[in-house]
Amino acid sequence: KFDERRFPVGDGSAPAEGEPVAASLFSWGRTVIYITCRLDLASHHYLHEHRTPMRTHLWKLLLNVLSSAGERGRRLFRLGEGMRVLCGAMRGNAWGSEREEVTPDEEEDREEEDELYQPSQATWSLRDPQFSWPHVECFDDTHREYRYYAMDFLDDKFYGSKDRMLAAAFLECMSSDTMWGEEAVVEEMMQYQNTLQNLCRVRPPCVHLIRLLLGAPSFPQYLRAVAWRIAVGTAEVAVGALCEPDATCHSLFPMCYDPERRERGEALASFREQWVAVETKNVALRMLAHAYHTLQAHLQEERTLRESEKKAERNTALGQSPEEPVDQATQLEEEITECCRLLASRVPVEAEEVSDMAATVYMQVKDFTRRALLAVNALPSVSLDERQKARGVENARTVPPKPMFFGHYQQLIYNQSNPTQPAPRAMVPEYQTRLKCLQGTADIFFTGENRYLSDPSLYPYEFLVVLRILQLIRLRERGIVSPFLSELEDTLEQLTGQRSSFVFSDSREGVELAGVEYSWRTGLAQLSTFRVAQVPLRRSDLRRFPRRSPLDVVDGLTSIFSEYQALDLWEEERDHAAQASGRDAAALEACAVRRSVLLALVFNHLCYFHPKMVTLEDSPLGLSLRLGVSLEGLARARAVVAAPHLADLRSGAEFASAELPAGAECHTFQGSPAGAVVALQVPCGEAPRLTFVCMTGVWTLWANCTKDASQVLTECSQVHKYFSFDAAERD
Repeated sequence: KFDERRFPVGDGSAPAEGEPVAASLFSWGRTVIYITCRLDLASHHYLHEHRTPMRTHLWKLLLNVLSSAGERGRRLFRLGEGMRVLCGAMRGNAWGSEREEVTPDEEEDREEEDELYQPSQATWSLRDPQFSWPHVECFDDTHREYRYYAMDFLDDKFYGSKDRMLAAAFLECMSSDTMWGEEAVVEEMMQYQNTLQNLCRVRPPCVHLIRLLLGAPSFPQYLRAVAWRIAVGTAEVAVGALCEPDATCHSLFPMCYDPERRERGEALASFREQWVAVETKNVALRMLAHAYHTLQAHLQEERTLRESEKKAERNTALGQSPEEPVDQATQLEEEITECCRLLASRVPVEAEEVSDMAATVYMQVKDFTRRALLAVNALPSVSLDERQKARGVENARTVPPKPMFFGHYQQLIYNQSNPTQPAPRAMVPEYQTRLKCLQGTADIFFTGENRYLSDPSLYPYEFLVVLRILQLIRLRERGIVSPFLSELEDTLEQLTGQRSSFVFSDSREGVELAGVEYSWRTGLAQLSTFRVAQVPLRRSDLRRFPRRSPLDVVDGLTSIFSEYQALDLWEEERDHAAQASGRDAAALEACAVRRSVLLALVFNHLCYFHPKMVTLEDSPLGLSLRLGVSLEGLARARAVVAAPHLADLRSGAEFASAELPAGAECHTFQGSPAGAVVALQVPCGEAPRLTFVCMTGVWTLWANCTKDASQVLTECSQVHKYFSFDAAERD
């Protein structure tokens, strides 16, 4: 009340309206710093204000003091870390973990104990992993998420969160021309590393401040500086775990890695520098993806609320047609959409880097889905008794007992003599977390159900990050992206549960192909649809079919074609009844299983094939006809790729930079200067050409001509458009 006497009220006791307001007495000294300390909810509970009404009055006092303090007040606000305090007040207890009310010494001891039950590096084992992503925010202490005291928000039940609303309106008020101005406010927002994440995550999001921050010319430098700081902290943990001795596991011990030695210190510093440089780019992308993810959640909530309100109005209104379209987007929806466009414009990925990143993501998706199928298709257990019986009665008279060690009995005695054991605590083993994630993803392929909401640990969060990054790139390019990126985004949406998997609803191909005459159909056998995406491929199967060069792919396909045609599954119609009666059912089942494995090896391993199922004729030549290449054609292609000038080449970059002799029958195409995606076209017998695609050093045969069912799968006229090779050549 004393400070408000400086402002005009019109009763003659204060300056009249329009006259300059005198500087507050509290703008001198350390009053501003003391106020920010009392408002700092991240500090120990001994130091800050617990009552919401008092915090509300403190925010009003701080606004009044700074409104007439000018540049001096802004320096004091920065000295008291005002932006960090303000973001903490806006955040409140909306997210984070609850903090115990203990002394500082006891809190430090409890933190040390918690480290024994948690992994040393930041993982997705946070309270709210759907929105609390690791490596997107910078923390000065050992914690990976925000913490709050429950006692600080007890008054909200009766008083409301007015202090949080005032904190959100504080910067908007100071951004006016009569206060600090927009440039000064943006400069203050950049004094705190986690400003963007907090402004995007609060409800409702501070869209005006987000636009100011993203539209600032210095935002790229701010984003890079914050990402570098997070990357340095991550490098210290990751590199330290490699070099520091740790007797609880295998490490550089007892012969230690001494970084004080000059040559070792320089080598470690150089490695850390390169590691931080790459991680800085990743963190910058993750920060923008996290902000976009939270804004998309707000946008979805706003749309759902608007549609539900409109539906309620229709139900109560008389004479209103239920088919009437919903209202246009609200102002908040339009502002959030504008913020998303600004985020997309700040993605630090050049056009030539997009294909390289997408190729890496694609290969990770393929490997992840293969391991997910292995996680839910465990091999049968080996029974020792059955093995003994198989060796014969004379060699299976006894089964050796399970060995017992003295340490086992010693542990039993210790447990009995110490009945008061500490209560077990939940641990987060890394392998268990990864296995549950693989199993949860495989459930989508087999059941078609999204079980992520029931158990957040099943969620593949890293793919959610790259999905948001690809969506930002699509938004930046105004939807004009290659079909490769579109199909990759489609796969990521299925993996993350953003939309249902079409593996059980994509059976329309078999219906459309029924009774149609196509070049790959003979009409002598029925059509069968195989769900190749559900067949697990084990290491013993993949070891026989390497993909180091196009020659390996041709040899692998030749071997599979020969084995496929030799399967004991094909029979003539005239003696079908005679053979079916005498054929062993177990042998037929084994052949059917082997056929599924061979098809999975072709379409999931040796070929670039996007769909999850394939339809072909159930005949010995059905596979080669559907692909559009025969054994003779593969032999012709092998003669080309086994030529002396190509036989020793391996990576895509080597093929792209190779000097081909005059009159060479093959051609190479490169998607980017880095050569993450390279295509090699070679002639074969009956087909015009075969195209081999190399991604991150792995070669496959193009078999993704799935838009036109009348064409064979290896038809390669759309390869350039699919990977945007034409655009890369023009650039």
